[in-house]
Amino acid sequence: MPLRVPQLLVHGTADTKVPIDQTTGYADHARAAGDEIALRTVEGADHMRLIDPTSGVWQQTLTAVRDALS
Repeated sequence: MPLRVPQLLVHGTADTKVPIDQTTGYADHARAAGDEIALRTVEGADHMRLIDPTSGVWQQTLTAVRDALS
């Protein structure tokens, strides 16, 4: 670190595979190193639901990615 590229982190609050503390900790360290970090949490989403286009939360992930690219 730093990676010197903007990063978008999307994490579901119901993720049992990767603890949210791991993501927030990474975000804190990356910001401290000077990286631009956008962290979006999705209430009630588990690990895979965030990237499943048939899930109810997919639209939130898609919106976060589109916002980051605009």
